Amino acid sequence: MDGQKFDDITRALATGTSRRKMLKGLTAGALAAAFGLRRAANMEAAPTCRALGEACKPGPTGTEEGTCCSGQNLFCQKVAETGADRCECETGFVRCNGQCVSISCPGGGELDTTDCTCKCPSGTEPCGGNCLQPCPAGQTRNTSICACECDTSCSVTGAIQDPSTCACSCPSGTVECNGACVSTTCPTGQTFNSQACQCQCSPCTVIGAVQASDCTCSCPSGTVECNGACVSTTCSGGQTFDTATCSCSCASTEVFCNGQCYDPATTCAGLHNKIFNIECCNAGSNPCQNPGQPSGRCKA
Repeated sequence: MDGQKFDDITRALATGTSRRKMLKGLTAGALAAAFGLRRAANMEAAPTCRALGEACKPGPTGTEEGTCCSGQNLFCQKVAETGADRCECETGFVRCNGQCVSISCPGGGELDTTDCTCKCPSGTEPCGGNCLQPCPAGQTRNTSICACECDTSCSVTGAIQDPSTCACSCPSGTVECNGACVSTTCPTGQTFNSQACQCQCSPCTVIGAVQASDCTCSCPSGTVECNGACVSTTCSGGQTFDTATCSCSCASTEVFCNGQCYDPATTCAGLHNKIFNIECCNAGSNPCQNPGQPSGRCKA
């Protein structure tokens, strides 16, 4: 209580002011004092932070939010036009509808400043928090896993489908035959016939060879394989088969003439005054001739 009010109370008592009036004055003064204290308390509890666009005081180093309200992505900085300090958006944030909104959107999105939301760029579509390219033709997006899936499956039995192109192809070592992937691996001696879609015996490479049911090839009886062909081993005129030359021939001491092997040293032995004449033999005459016979004239 100040001195003036104390004096007023004293005079009131001296002049006979009624006790009721005095008490009323004391009550009014107490209420006024209480109101003043509450107002001061309210003023002390009032927010002291500054909002976006309001004047502020920077922090100690000038890099903090200062007196700007925390949690609103604000930074107390000097405005170039006026030179005054004002709460503005931090780096990486922009003013949007009175708030500081991040310019970075997740999943490849872009900030739409008309409604302050992240949206996918034109030509993309949202799924699972990401902006994705549309699915290629023939594919539809599975929204549960955000993956493009082929609209149709392979019609060829055993074929493998490429998930990126949806193209179907038979695995390595197989080919498509009659709507199914068929193995081209055949047993020894067989080759795959793509027209018949099955393994068949490979053709015999030796001319004249005979093929058995197990696809093996062999020359017929009485013949042998020589130089890629089956050659008969049956010889005539005293000849024998020579596997080195694949032909019939006379012994090394003999000559072949007129379909017969002759030994010049023994053929004419025991004949009077006769010797072996190869020219007469080749001419189809008796190979044993008189030595005095005029040249070119052979006698039977």
